[in-house]
Formats: sequence, structure tokens, C-alpha cells
Amino acid sequence: MKINKEKNSENQYSKQRKMTNIFDSNDEEDLYLGSSDEKRLEAMTEKERQKILYERHSKIKAMKEKAIIEQKLNEIEKKQPTAADSLKVSKIENNFDIFCTCVIKRDFIIDNIYKPFLQNWIGNLIRFKINEDYYIGKVRSYIHDQEVYDLPKPNGVTKTDVVFELDAGFKVFRRIRIAFLSNAPPTQSDYEDFLKNNPNFDLNTQLNKVKSTNFIMKKPLTESEHIKMLTEKRSLYSDPNKRIILRKIKLIKERDEAIEAKKFEKAEEIQRVIDGMNVKPINKEEEVWKKVSERNRKINAQNARRYELSKKNNK
Repeated sequence: MKINKEKNSENQYSKQRKMTNIFDSNDEEDLYLGSSDEKRLEAMTEKERQKILYERHSKIKAMKEKAIIEQKLNEIEKKQPTAADSLKVSKIENNFDIFCTCVIKRDFIIDNIYKPFLQNWIGNLIRFKINEDYYIGKVRSYIHDQEVYDLPKPNGVTKTDVVFELDAGFKVFRRIRIAFLSNAPPTQSDYEDFLKNNPNFDLNTQLNKVKSTNFIMKKPLTESEHIKMLTEKRSLYSDPNKRIILRKIKLIKERDEAIEAKKFEKAEEIQRVIDGMNVKPINKEEEVWKKVSERNRKINAQNARRYELSKKNNK
């Protein structure tokens, strides 16, 4: 009887200790895995039991905190606009000032002409000059022309062979060089003529397009994109004959892609450019003499250096 009384008093003491420990009542209920687990823990010493309960409490607390954080993050994520939403604009009516921000300037194209994003110019608005008249047209497509031409800039000259196809609404202008594009904003007259010739024009769609283009052109280049840009630039400054061969290969690929996409009009235009490309053949005799001349130049340069050294030594 005495032993039973001692056990009962110990159990009662343990329960009181449990109620006064660091855990709140809600956590206390979660710390036991069942009646058998509770009995097992009751059989332990106070120190062992409190250690196990503390470890369980810490895990439960961490899980609850994680759940709360995840819930808050989900709420924030739902409130924040996505990348696609950031490119969208609210519905607005046609407005001259906003329209002007949608027209791409010549220098912006020149600054990004070597980047491997030519496809992204399609759909943008450009102001361009034909004879003495200015028009605003939408870029329908582009091709690499046979001839390389210069684009003067304050800090030098940029070479390119890109020409655009521009749709002004009343007429499609083909093979327009970048040199004929304008840096000046549209006039009110340009704007009104464009709307007249393009009655279905949607300013909201155009704003989204120009935002997307600006984002792509200004984003940092990846390593592969940077290599493509340098390759494009070098090809324009390389030997003309070699450049024409490389361009012809590229144009054939573009033509085949246009045919596959059922853009037969573009394919025909590319084919006309290909037909007009004249590659000067290099026969074996010319190649031999070219190598001989190169070798002779090297020998002459070496002899000149030796002569200069001998003159210095004799002094």
C-alpha cells in the first residue's frame, strides 16, 4: 500500500510539473503521440521526459512558424503583379503623346543592331523617310541584304546589312535601310495620317510591344548571346567575299524557314537577294600566288628587322 501511495504521489507531482513547464496548453496536447506514449514518458525521469517533450515542442513550433511564413509569402505573391502583368497597361484611348513613346528611334536600333534579337523589332513602329516625305510604319519583317552599308554616328560608324519591310497601312515599303529611319518624334500630322491608314490600331497592344522590346534590348546578354553578337559584328567587317558566302548560307536558311512558315512572299524576296549575290571564285592558281605573296611579305619583314638590328650593332 505504501508503494502504491508513493507511485500515485509521484504521478500527481509529475502531472503538476507538466502543467507548469514552458509549454502552453495547446502544445502540451500535441506533444504526446497517444496514451501508450504518455505512459512511456511517465515512466521516465523528469529530466528525460522534459528533454523529449522540449525536442517535440521545438519541432512543432518550427513547423508552425514555417507554415505561417509560407502563408504570408503566398498572400504577398498573390498581391504582387507577375512579370507578364508588369508589361500590361490599362486600357487607354489613342493619345498623341503616348503614341510618340511607341515609335522606336533610329539610334536605339543602331545601338542594338548586332544583338541576336532582330526578330523582336517586328511589330514595332518606326518613323522613316522616303524621298522628302515621312511616314510611320510597322515592322513586318527584315532581311540581310547583299550589300553592307555604313551608319554614321557621333562616335564612329556602324556597319550593317539589315533592311526592314515597313507597313504604313496604305502601302508596304520593302528593303528600307536603317539610314532612312528617323530619330525625331512623329508630328501631329504623322500621327493623324497613321491612324487614318490604320483604323484598327490599338495603342495598348503597341505599348505592350514597345515595353517588351525595351526590356529585351536592355537586359544583360548571356554568354552565348554575347558570342552571337560578336560573330555578327565580325562578319560585317570581314573579307567581302567571305562575308557574302556566310550571308548566302544564312539567307538560304532564312528562306527555308519562311517557306516552312508559309511566308512565301518573304521567301521570294529573300531568294531575289540570294540570286543577286555574286561570290567571286578563287581558283587554285590565285590561291597559290596569294600564299606566295604572304610568305614573301613575312620574309621581307624579317629581313628589314635584321637590317635594322645590324645597323644598331655597327654603331
